[in-house]
This record gives sequence, structure tokens and C-alpha cells, in this order.
Amino acid sequence: MPRTALAAALLLHSAFAAAEDAASVEIRPGVKTGSKITRTTETRGKGTITRESDGASTDFECTMSGVEELAEEVLEAKDGRALKAKRRYERKESVFEVPSVGRKEEKASSLPGRVLTLERKDGRTRATSLEKNVEPRDLASETLDDEWDVPVAAPGPVAVGDTWKPDGAAVKAWASARGRTVEEASLECKLAEIAPLEGRSCARLEIEFAAKGTTKPGERQPEQRVAWTLKGNVWWSLDDARVVAFDLKGKLTLEWEIEAAAGKPAEKWRSSMKIGLEGKSAPGEAEFSDTK
Repeated sequence: MPRTALAAALLLHSAFAAAEDAASVEIRPGVKTGSKITRTTETRGKGTITRESDGASTDFECTMSGVEELAEEVLEAKDGRALKAKRRYERKESVFEVPSVGRKEEKASSLPGRVLTLERKDGRTRATSLEKNVEPRDLASETLDDEWDVPVAAPGPVAVGDTWKPDGAAVKAWASARGRTVEEASLECKLAEIAPLEGRSCARLEIEFAAKGTTKPGERQPEQRVAWTLKGNVWWSLDDARVVAFDLKGKLTLEWEIEAAAGKPAEKWRSSMKIGLEGKSAPGEAEFSDTK
């Protein structure tokens, strides 16, 4: 082979190798001490509640919606994950409605406007606040790593078109947050493309998630069997090493029983909803002033 042709071939090979290297990216949490973020998450759902009692079945249409807006600053981090953080909610509320029977439940948390400290130790998160009028039950539901940063992590560098199943224990632990006991959880991810999102270089991931378990009983509801699925897009910022947006759709089902009271038959209930989750984050931004 002529020397010039050999040189050209070597240059071409180097160019392809460089392109391959450039196409491989890390999907691994890179949160550092001092990292800040502002997040907004919206939830919506529409479906049917079914009551079965004494051989009869009745359906009721129902809807739900929720929104969370928060600012967070990492006070201590290790291996890309927050160990300690402070958080302030701007909004944290939800609405559940059954129009046909005039039922509307609005839940407003006591946390908005208060600064919280969250610390993870021995695999558990403890949330505290020095401010007044904070309900212990609201603090008990707080957790670190409750967005998609941890569960979508890839085991190594990935390129467009690659698929992976993240660590099963991490996915199950993440799905178990907020009072749920999860028996099964699975997650599949695919790097669909590298594309900008609002000025950030992002990896768009296509994900499919499924889980089953039970919910923690509350003051006005028994323990419930729960199953949910989600499918859609998650945008991972390559500059910030964390998720900056997601748009997911899926299904949520709940089943529970109400024991028979004196002179009344037992009741079996089932709720089936189509759900949607949307989220957007602004890394590097966090405001903690104007607390109540």
C-alpha cells in the first residue's frame, strides 16, 4: 500500500475510533456537595373505581392530579449520590375526585415554605425541620433520590441504540419510597438519541417500568395492593449527570377490602387509572428565602 494511502487509512480509522468514543456516554449519577436543583413534577390520572358487595358491582369515574415544586441543595455527597441535603417546597398538593358522588379530597402538605434537612443513613432517609407547624407524617414520606437519577444508571458507557437493565436492588429500593412495600420491580432503558434540551446536551432515554407491592395504611384507608407501569422518555443531562426532564404514561391499579360492619356485607374495591407523569428540573438553581 502506498505510504499516502496507508496514512489516509490510519487517519480514517482514528476518526472512526474517535467518533465511537465520543458516542459513548456515562449514565451515572454525578451529584456533588454543593449541587443545586429546582424541580417541578406533575401527576395526573383518570379511570374507574369499582365496588363489589353482596354480589353487586358498581363503577364510579374518578380523577387525580398532583404537583410538587421544590428547591434542593446537596450538603454532602458520596459516589455521585446525595447523603445529606436541604429542601424547600414551593408547592406540594394533590386532588382526588369522584364527581358522580360529589367526593373531592384535596391534600395540602404542611411542608411548603419550610426548609427541611434530609439525611440518609443505613439505607434510610430521615427528614427534619426546625420550623413550626410541620406535620411528622409529612416528614416521614420524604426521601432522597426520589427522582429518576439513580434507577436509570447504566452499568458502563453506552451508545445510541444500547439497552440495559439497571441494578435490580437499586430499582426496587427506589420504587419502595414514600411508604410503599415493593415485592417486584423491573426497569428497562434504551439510549434513543443524543440531543439538546433547553441548551443542555442530553441523552434521551426510552424506559419501561413495572412494579407491584402494597401501600402503607393511613388514617382513612386500609393497606392496598398496588401495581403500576410507566413508559416514555427520560432526559439525562450529560453536563450535570442527572435527569432534567421526563414524560411518562402508564397504568395504576389499587385493590383493597373493607371488613363487614354489623349488619352489612364486606366490600371489595378496585381502582384502575391511566396515569401521566411530567417533570422538569433546572440544575444549578435553588432558592430558600421567604420561609414561613
